[in-house]
Amino acid sequence: MILYLKNRFSTKIQQLKEITEGTKIIYVCIIALFLFRFVHQNLKFLLESKFIDLGYHYFYSTMVRLGLDLFDPDMIEKAKLLNPMRIAGGQAVYSPSYFVFFQPLTYIPFSLLSTLWLILSVTLVFISIATFLRYSNWNRSLLMVTFICILVFTYQPLYEDLGLGQNNSLLLILSVGLWLGFKKNIPWLSGLSIALMSFIKIQFGVLFLFTFLLGERRAFLYAFVFLLILFFAGMPQLGFEHYQKYFFALKNHTSKVAIDLNNLSLNAQWQRLLGNDKNQATITYFITSLIIFISVLLWSYRYKDKIPNENLIIVAIVMIPILSPNTEPHHLVVILLPLVFASVNVEHMKVGSKILFAISVVLIVSRYSWNRYALSSSLIFTIFLSLKIVGVLMLLIVLMKLGSEIKKNSKII
Repeated sequence: MILYLKNRFSTKIQQLKEITEGTKIIYVCIIALFLFRFVHQNLKFLLESKFIDLGYHYFYSTMVRLGLDLFDPDMIEKAKLLNPMRIAGGQAVYSPSYFVFFQPLTYIPFSLLSTLWLILSVTLVFISIATFLRYSNWNRSLLMVTFICILVFTYQPLYEDLGLGQNNSLLLILSVGLWLGFKKNIPWLSGLSIALMSFIKIQFGVLFLFTFLLGERRAFLYAFVFLLILFFAGMPQLGFEHYQKYFFALKNHTSKVAIDLNNLSLNAQWQRLLGNDKNQATITYFITSLIIFISVLLWSYRYKDKIPNENLIIVAIVMIPILSPNTEPHHLVVILLPLVFASVNVEHMKVGSKILFAISVVLIVSRYSWNRYALSSSLIFTIFLSLKIVGVLMLLIVLMKLGSEIKKNSKII
């Protein structure tokens, strides 16, 4: 009898080991399949994509190198003859110094640069996620690793970023640097990250105000000094008049993209729903943004003693695409950091938060397009254009609830 029970026990143990090993193999196969899809898509980009946003940076930076006026239509036409290439439309509304810093890259042939830029972007994404996980306290289970890999390898905003040759992978690693600077109490790192993020995309200037109000004054001062240096570094080469034209062009650009079908922001949605004949959409957008910002700020003050500042800043990063007057899908690459953060803390969430998080992941990560239907001017389909930003708003709520659901002394990243 004892021998029989012993044999049965050994058999069960062996079966359990086989199940465990089999599960591991399944997880590894899932990761490999999604990785293959990711690599395949990037190879398609190399062969088929025109990298039109990278072309935009390359074109205007070449004009800077040649000493041409970036806002003179005749000069722009002359540059097109000298450097014929397909570029994203719009005026040179990046920070003036951005094109000054980018101009050394224009000595590299565009075809080679686009390949190097794609490789750099993918590398920065992996470094960003790996760095965040390296300095985080999480269970390191194969299931969680699999989910994070699926998240990254199916992330539609990332595919759009890579296909266009955009620079949001830089923003992703800078957001990790910002988080790490607060976590390790390195104010200059946090300040430099904020300055660079605001320098690349002006909407991240919201982090200045948030950091100051959060009480991180040293990080704020570093950010302020670094941004002044970065922003005015191009003055000797470009001149004061260029900066004047830049601010005027930026104002015009913001008003033009407000109703663009690629604009997912709340600003665009209010413009589509209300119109803006008497500034009603602009006023509604301003009031909505103010309510969201104040709500996040009050929440931060309430839980400041419970939640580390590096985690509060992640909530601020989620808030920015919602408040920005222009948010396109590729702008959501930085949301990968908050998504991974929420994923590794999912065990702390209540059932309602888990459901909301699942919906937000589907809305943000998935690939879908309502643009062709919205062209018919049907109101219902123009509402669908902002589903991704609704997903971001849900993620914001999830992260705020996550902070309130964790007891003061419980573990969080």
